Amino acid sequence: GVIRNLTSNSKKIDNHNKFFWATIGGMGLTGVIIEATISLIKIESAFMNVDTYKCADLDSLMEIMKSKDKFYSYSVAWVDSLNKSFRGVITCAEHASKDDLNINDLDLLSYNSKNLGSAPKFLPNGILNKFTVSTFNKFWFIKSTIFKKNIQTIPQFFYPLDGISNWNRIYGINGFYQYQFVVPENKSYFISKTLSTLKRFSSNSFLTVLKRFGNSNNSFLSFPQPGWTLSVDLPASNKELLNVLNQLDEELASLGGKIYLAKDSRQSSEIFKKTYSFYLDWKKIKCEMDPDNIFQSDLSRRLKL
Repeated sequence: GVIRNLTSNSKKIDNHNKFFWATIGGMGLTGVIIEATISLIKIESAFMNVDTYKCADLDSLMEIMKSKDKFYSYSVAWVDSLNKSFRGVITCAEHASKDDLNINDLDLLSYNSKNLGSAPKFLPNGILNKFTVSTFNKFWFIKSTIFKKNIQTIPQFFYPLDGISNWNRIYGINGFYQYQFVVPENKSYFISKTLSTLKRFSSNSFLTVLKRFGNSNNSFLSFPQPGWTLSVDLPASNKELLNVLNQLDEELASLGGKIYLAKDSRQSSEIFKKTYSFYLDWKKIKCEMDPDNIFQSDLSRRLKL
């Protein structure tokens, strides 16, 4: 169950090497990777050239995101989950070149991921409510300017929350669930339905992120597929939340979507096996590589892998 050398460049891989794909997409359940070779892109700086677009509603936001696919390498949308039209802000970016920047060459590749602060250790469980989330969302929307050009660091663009350490404390002692799924392009209405359903059950989230996926790879348990992926952080203190998510899971499965395994802590074994269509191919190789089922996890036991 040990593979010594992996490459992320699929052109250099025999796509029929099922043991390779079972290992890299096996959620740590098919062996130990002790060495990996990855392919990187060359960049001129540690900065991003960012364009920002404000959208008054979810439909226009999704249309703009589709139209920007061919112009930007990276794009992500924040959605105001409490707004009646689900307005939002799209940020699109490319790696900044030397010509985009006004700093010394010595500083071009300087990477600083220092935290700006830390969330307090003790926060009341009710800090995330309709009022506080609504206030934050209004601030986040207003601060954005249409078509604004902006230079940001890599952490600012890709990991904005990581600027505040222990940010998860704002959810209180009960913590939170992150619900992330992908749904096919022609079933995009499920994005709006999910947001409306969560809003109706007072599952208030200040971090609601929408992205688009391109083609999937050959890994049997791979999450991405062409379509839309929504990620929502939801306070676990909401007693109705799990029932609501279970109902959404059922519809998602019927639409050809799936839940992101790396962030999942609650989907049922039945939903998983409905939505990951190559599960049995992976299972066959898992049994060959680990016949005694030595490699297990909380996730594998819950999903009955």
